[in-house]
Amino acid sequence: MVAPFLTGLGILPFVGYSSPIQQLFNTHLPKLNPTQHHKNVSPVEMQLFYGATILTFLGGAHWGFASTSYNTKSTIVNSARFTYGVLPSLIAWPLLSMAKTNQNLTIDGLSCGLLGAFVVDTNLLRASLIPRSFFRVRLIPTVFGVLSMQSNHSRCSSK
Repeated sequence: MVAPFLTGLGILPFVGYSSPIQQLFNTHLPKLNPTQHHKNVSPVEMQLFYGATILTFLGGAHWGFASTSYNTKSTIVNSARFTYGVLPSLIAWPLLSMAKTNQNLTIDGLSCGLLGAFVVDTNLLRASLIPRSFFRVRLIPTVFGVLSMQSNHSRCSSK
């Protein structure tokens, strides 16, 4: 019961920084200026930071499954799971480093990363290598995350 509730809360940053929500309220969430040495961070950039964090988190869950040998004692399977556990972060963070110069590429790359992680999870569920409860809370956030990020293409004209 807690996981679906927290998953719902986890969708809010994706949706809140999406173009339709920004336009609906005819406002932009305040730009953040943590110190005078950093430039302001736009709502699109905030959403991309969050997308990269979520993609990294999805890999971390697999690191946890591997470290507990969930449903397998195979060293080969668990080695593959450990490897997969770090791949999403190795994709997310280089993409994020391009966000200032090419936001559309970052949006597309993170969207593909979320979709790819869902496909991997689908296959791992079929092989009984992840719990069904983990998979159940994956579809809706993936859809909202991808659609929300994709909605910001129009706000990234030359970036």
